[in-house]
Amino acid sequence: MANDLTNEMYALKLGDARLVKRALSIVADIQDNPGRSFPKMLGSPRKAEAFYRFINSSAVTPSALLKPHHAQSWRRAADKSSCTLILHDTSFVSMPGEVTRRGLPRDGEKQGFYMHTALAVAEVEAPVVHGVVGVDVYTIWDRMWYRETDVNREELCIGSQRWGMLVKDVAAAAPPSQRLIHVMDREADDYALWTEILETGGDFVIRVQHDRRLAGAVERLS
Repeated sequence: MANDLTNEMYALKLGDARLVKRALSIVADIQDNPGRSFPKMLGSPRKAEAFYRFINSSAVTPSALLKPHHAQSWRRAADKSSCTLILHDTSFVSMPGEVTRRGLPRDGEKQGFYMHTALAVAEVEAPVVHGVVGVDVYTIWDRMWYRETDVNREELCIGSQRWGMLVKDVAAAAPPSQRLIHVMDREADDYALWTEILETGGDFVIRVQHDRRLAGAVERLS
């Protein structure tokens, strides 16, 4: 199975052939043992030390690592049809432990960060997943959301703005021929966001949170 994911990363560019080779080796180990901790997954102290040196390299960034996968995901989408569903959601990534980790705020008793993800799926009866086409990582301090970037800085936003920010990033990266339908939960029930989606040329299916007036009717959509 390891060859599947290493082939997915064939176009990886990190500015150093040794880093790319190490990345492909790590990807193979992760796929072989995805449920284990990194030390157990890698199998030896030597490989674990090499892994931590790798992820601490300034050349290794989330966008660089994900770029080949994004490209392959869009290729699969284009091969399948001209219409793609983009499923958006936010997950809290919990980092347990008694020691407070630098840079990670707490959510109740847990510390961690939020990962806002866009998953490309075919618009067919049987689910066909093309892959992840957008990821943003956020931490929250004093109720403000901070989006991590690859240039050692953070972008500040209100939490609800993360939906529109990822919509624009995904739309900019998508092949021009692809029609995108953004699928979101009730937090995205917001006129401003709907407008942003339409301005990118996309459509949307969003779960209703608020009762909405219907044009030319007394009833409300609820």
